[in-house]
Amino acid sequence: TEDRTGSYDVNLIKCPEAESVTISPSGNIKGYVGYSTTLKAELQPKFAVSEAVSWSSDDDSIAEVSYYGTVTFKKVGTATITATTGNGLTASVDVTVKDYEPLSAGDVKDVDITSPGGYEFYKITPDEDGAYVFQTTSDIDTYGELYDSKFNLITEDDDGGKDNNFRIDTLLTGGKTYYLKARLFA
Repeated sequence: TEDRTGSYDVNLIKCPEAESVTISPSGNIKGYVGYSTTLKAELQPKFAVSEAVSWSSDDDSIAEVSYYGTVTFKKVGTATITATTGNGLTASVDVTVKDYEPLSAGDVKDVDITSPGGYEFYKITPDEDGAYVFQTTSDIDTYGELYDSKFNLITEDDDGGKDNNFRIDTLLTGGKTYYLKARLFA
């Protein structure tokens, strides 16, 4: 081995206390029954510290939030999620919990998603076993994800269809429930 010698300085810098907190993502957060998303508390100034951030919901029956900021959408309605820092600063976001729009073989849904990464969820329970195709037709880039009834990802696609649209070809079992997440690629 090579003998390496040298010198360096060690600095100890006191981090500032948090002066403000925001939640990311911000705005009105949309979710679907049974699905979850994770929020992040962002402290300012940069490198600010605080005792642990605690999370709360004004209605746990609609949206429950964990110690880590993971929000589970439980039933249709609205709730407010709040992050509180150790020094008492707070930030809140509203969540709207929706039910899944049903999607059946032969359906065509007109979807208007206006923000990159925006999405819609669909609930599919085919009447019979068979091969099915999920696809979008649009002049914008779309992305599709197919989940089983427990939200385990089965498959996903970005540009398998025409003009940067997703296309998922899969076998489905009749009577079982699946969920399709269709979103703008971001």
